Parts: sequence; structure tokens; C-alpha cells
Amino acid sequence: MHRPTLKTVLLALALAVATAAAAVAQVDFTRYVAIGDSLTAGFMSGGLVQSSQVNSYPALIHRQATGGDAGFQQPLVSAPGIPPLLQLVSLSPLVITRLPGQGQPVNLNVPQPYNNLGIPGATLADVLNTKSGGIFDLILRNPAFQNTTAIQQALALHPTFVTVWIGNNDALNAATSGIVNDSPGPLRAIRSRHRRPYSSCAVIFMVASPASILEMYTF
Repeated sequence: MHRPTLKTVLLALALAVATAAAAVAQVDFTRYVAIGDSLTAGFMSGGLVQSSQVNSYPALIHRQATGGDAGFQQPLVSAPGIPPLLQLVSLSPLVITRLPGQGQPVNLNVPQPYNNLGIPGATLADVLNTKSGGIFDLILRNPAFQNTTAIQQALALHPTFVTVWIGNNDALNAATSGIVNDSPGPLRAIRSRHRRPYSSCAVIFMVASPASILEMYTF
């Protein structure tokens, strides 16, 4: 049985992005929305901070496709980040601490949902169901947006192009807990819960996720 690796997943995503770039004339990036977890959010060194968020993969896709950053909003955070980024204090003994201080939201008052709805730590169930709590409050900003989930906010933007990269934390949680919850693929789950809102829209989805947990023999 073939064992998918992170390298394989990244190569597959890179190929999909390259293919999309080659066909950019057929793809409308007017309202691009990204759904996912920390990989989508631009999470780095244990926190969200603007210096890394501006180079999140959705920001890079949008920049490459459109030539700029206009029209792509992210929940930007000032230094030292939320939570503050980790720093290496000593190698021997190994000491890692968080930077002092606390970052602040830079564009909290953007009047529509963010285009980048990557939420660190999110699972597939969170994308479909979670509306608040912890870092979800920073990205979803409920109740300002009628207590909606990430997928509901994404659809509210009437997107013309959507990337979904979710399932990494589902796999990680299964690996660390030994408890497998073999959820359906992200696009199938989104379709089953939100078929009507986007069935009449011309939306292109690009989806990436780990393979089914039950197909990974090392689990």
C-alpha cells in the first residue's frame, strides 16, 4: 500500500497551483477565498503575525494571479503575533519561550469576511460547525457576521475561486490520540451541508487534504 507523505501532498498542491496558473485566463480571481487551517493562515513559529501572513500560500496564489494584493483580505496581526511567536533562547539546555508582549489585529474592522479563512488548529468539523472560541474569534469575528462558520462566511463572499486545504489536524489528532474519526473528504462534506448556496454559482474549487486515515497503514 502506498503511503502518502507531506512531500507528496505538497507536490500535488504545487502541481495544482501550476495548472491553475497556466489556465489563469479561465479562472476568475475577482473573489478568491481560502479555507483551511494553520497552513492556509500563514501560521509560523507558534503564532500569527503579519510578516508571515503576507506570504501565506493563498496570498501568494492571489498575488501571482492578479499582480497585487488588492481585494484579498487577511486577519493581519502586528508583532509579536497572536499568540506571541516562539523564540530560541538556548540550545543547551534547550530553552524556547514566547516573545514578550502581545500582537494586535491590524484590520479588524474590514466590513466583510476575510478572504483568507485559514484557522490554526481547525479540523474539518470546525470549518463546518465552529463559530467562536479562541483564535476562531480573531478570524471569524462573530457575532459581527451573524454567528457564522468559516464555510458560511466563505459562501457569503460569493466567491469565484476557492481553495480548501483541510484535514491536517484530523490526521494529527488521530496520530497523537490513537482515535480515528474517518471523516468524509472536505469537498464532499461541504457539498453535503451547503449544496444549495453555491449550486447556482460558477465557483471553481481546488481541494487538498491528507489521505483517509484508515488508508495510512502506519496509523
